[in-house]
This record gives sequence, C-alpha cells and structure tokens, in this order.
Amino acid sequence: MPLQKTNIQRSEPNWGDLRSRLRTEFLRRGGVSERKCEKLLMDARWPDGVQCCSCGSDLLTRIPTRNTYKCKECDYQKSLTAGSIFHSSHKPLTLWFEAAATLIDALARERGSI
Repeated sequence: MPLQKTNIQRSEPNWGDLRSRLRTEFLRRGGVSERKCEKLLMDARWPDGVQCCSCGSDLLTRIPTRNTYKCKECDYQKSLTAGSIFHSSHKPLTLWFEAAATLIDALARERGSI
C-alpha cells in the first residue's frame, strides 16, 4: 500500500529571533563565558527554577566542582546537561552555543531573513 501524504501544517521557526538572541546574549558581548552559557541552558531547561526529578522539591544546591545539583530532600543529583545533547560531550557549552549561532546564521542567510 503506498504512503499517503498528509496535510499537516508546520509553522516555520523564527530563525532570525533565535539567531539574534544567541548573538546578543553571548557572541557579541565579548567575553563569552561558560557560566553565561550555563545560565541560558538552565533558564531554557527549568524556566520555573530547578526542581528535583525524583521528589519534585525545589530545595537544591549546586555542586560547582561536579556541575551538578543535589536535592536537600532526597539527595538525588542531576547535572545541568543530563538528558540533553550536551551530556557526555566533553566540549564546553561555549563551543556548542557558538556552533548553534553559526548554524542559525547560515539558515537565516539561506532563507534571506538576515
């Protein structure tokens, strides 16, 4: 049986907006730091603040030497990058975000939205 095409409408992402956010917040300010990238990732992953995946508590402390968060209620630990494309990459977030900004620039140029 042949596959049928569906009429699913997909909205085009706003590459220009994402591009400008990355460029403004990280690449054009100079002095791009790992900490700034961690902050953006944290805000994107946990917009309402960090919460424990195990018990739901919002009483977490950061362990900077391991770049993890530990729950004060149940001792569960979770890294900022766990479950993301950044996990186990051993590359700094600054490199990931710079690559993302470059890709977005290229897509924006291709679509003529720069």
